[in-house]
Amino acid sequence: MTPFLFVPLLGVLTILQATLFAHITLLGVHPDLVLLAVVSWTLLRGLGEGLAWAFVGGLWIDLLSGGPFGLSALTLVLVAFLVSFLEANLFREHIVLVMLIIIGAGIARDALYLGFLRMIGQSTAPVDAIWRVVIPAAFYTSLLAPIFFPMMQWLHRATGRERLEW
Repeated sequence: MTPFLFVPLLGVLTILQATLFAHITLLGVHPDLVLLAVVSWTLLRGLGEGLAWAFVGGLWIDLLSGGPFGLSALTLVLVAFLVSFLEANLFREHIVLVMLIIIGAGIARDALYLGFLRMIGQSTAPVDAIWRVVIPAAFYTSLLAPIFFPMMQWLHRATGRERLEW
């Protein structure tokens, strides 16, 4: 897919995540639209395009967050790499499996982020925050998969299987 399409798309998702969806909470958490897009695209197109989406999506998040610049990009790239091992028709065709992958990816991304923050000496949320924030956010994000993943499948079909070129 051409960067002229996916870079602005990820930007719009990041802005929606930081503005509108920050106010649409469930159990005090909001969904991670960029993670949802990255996991979906990695399952549909594989490691190459998944890594590109993860890096760009992470940079968009880093631009709007107060965290260390590049940390969101790093954690999303690592998650896309892990998700790419699950790329198979079996996972694409069963929405429940996609939802489970998104839950695992959400937990992994946030755990990596918190771990890296600790490694660079920044204070992080206590371990109980994982139970109160990370896991509920991962489940909330997965609840959007039955709506979001079919849209990504349509985009996958509409843009064909051309190579990602800059």
